[in-house]
Amino acid sequence: MGRQYLLVALLAACLLLTGSTQTYVHTFDSSGKSFIEEKKDLSSYIQSYPNGSLDRLRNACSATPALGCSVDGTIMTLRLEMAPDSGYYTFKSEYGLPFITSTVTVEKIPSDQFDAALNRALVAVDLTTSRSSAKPLDLRDSATNAQLAAAWKSVGMNETYTIVMPDGHSETYDLVALLADSKPMAVAVQELNLGVLTLLAGVLVLAAFAGSFFFTKKKKKAGKR
Repeated sequence: MGRQYLLVALLAACLLLTGSTQTYVHTFDSSGKSFIEEKKDLSSYIQSYPNGSLDRLRNACSATPALGCSVDGTIMTLRLEMAPDSGYYTFKSEYGLPFITSTVTVEKIPSDQFDAALNRALVAVDLTTSRSSAKPLDLRDSATNAQLAAAWKSVGMNETYTIVMPDGHSETYDLVALLADSKPMAVAVQELNLGVLTLLAGVLVLAAFAGSFFFTKKKKKAGKR
């Protein structure tokens, strides 16, 4: 029942966003904490609301930073802060020599969080009194994802998800293709383990200094004989 409700809700959203573009940019720091921005074109969606609704949303987002949104033209941006224990992704760091390997695996798209954020903005300008009931988009749910991918493709939806790693490396996924395959997004990068390398360099310098000191001392003793 829950899965069917989710699918119906997502398909309904597709009809409102026919032919539109929606992007996610998910940026991580070295601790695994992250923020994610969703940009969506409201030009079709807003047509179901009274004239002037887009301006009301724009003004509310500008006047109330706590809403975590902004509106530029017909593009609305929603921003969320997230942590590895949120249940949407995992972040792992493996410390080796000479590299640190960081791996991000996104298993769920926080469509529920973004829907709730949009709902709060709509409530703030009296465009709705209902509560958000959306669910996260589970990238491992092959049954739902196959139907959703087909629906998005049929109405010309253009959705992308970009993961930006701590070192600035980024990878962008086509969500329609990703849902058709029904698999998580995984990105791994390697950075020099500067902490360990600096420590090793210090040890080598000290060792070289100590070696030079004892060699010089030994040489002086030999000269006195």
